[in-house]
Amino acid sequence: MNVLRMGESTQGQIMDVREDRSVRVNRQHPWVIRYQFRVNGQDYEGKVRTLNPVGASLQTGNMVWILYAPDTPQWNAIYPHP
Repeated sequence: MNVLRMGESTQGQIMDVREDRSVRVNRQHPWVIRYQFRVNGQDYEGKVRTLNPVGASLQTGNMVWILYAPDTPQWNAIYPHP
């Protein structure tokens, strides 16, 4: 939650989008979106799971906004949450 309230933003790129068929929630398989971004010359990765349909804007190679904690970029999230 602190990342959403006090995080800094940068652009990142979606590296992979896949359906996790090993998990089922309400008869649906969640989507796993893996992304990469750079802060102060260092690359970071993150991932998010969602049950929402993945639209055209959340496809491999697309640019997305990332919010990250300035002191610990390992704490990050796609914004807005898919």
